Amino acid sequence: MRFYMVDRIKDWNAGESITASKLLNYQDCYMKDAITGEHYFPEPLMVEALCQAGAWLIMLTTNFKQRAVLLSAESITFHKRVIPGDELVLYGHVDSLHENAAVFSGHGAVNDEVVMKMNYMMCSLVSTAELEDVERTKRTFHELSSGEGQ
Repeated sequence: MRFYMVDRIKDWNAGESITASKLLNYQDCYMKDAITGEHYFPEPLMVEALCQAGAWLIMLTTNFKQRAVLLSAESITFHKRVIPGDELVLYGHVDSLHENAAVFSGHGAVNDEVVMKMNYMMCSLVSTAELEDVERTKRTFHELSSGEGQ
């Protein structure tokens, strides 16, 4: 699987937290408000971006041996639309981590203003090798992060 909703991994702490971002440009998928004509980034894609940040954190925590696959979320709230030109900064943290499952929570912000929040995403952990080429994924991580983090 390719990660298209995370452009940069800014910081991470194994088993604890991640900060990543998605810079929204006109090549991304947008919805158009029928009344105002405003283009905006769809809410499900904001959720996907945060889930992808969480998947990166799990892979980094397990040295690319496991990857998180979303099963459910307790709550998701949206506070403001994200539009082309915005940088969606994704903040996530591990609530619990076990051999075959993880719980992850986080939020997205634009200019330090929270635009969406997800609580208690339950994820199944699967072998990364079953889903993708692990060496290619490691190269992608280094491109996105410049090797930053822990």
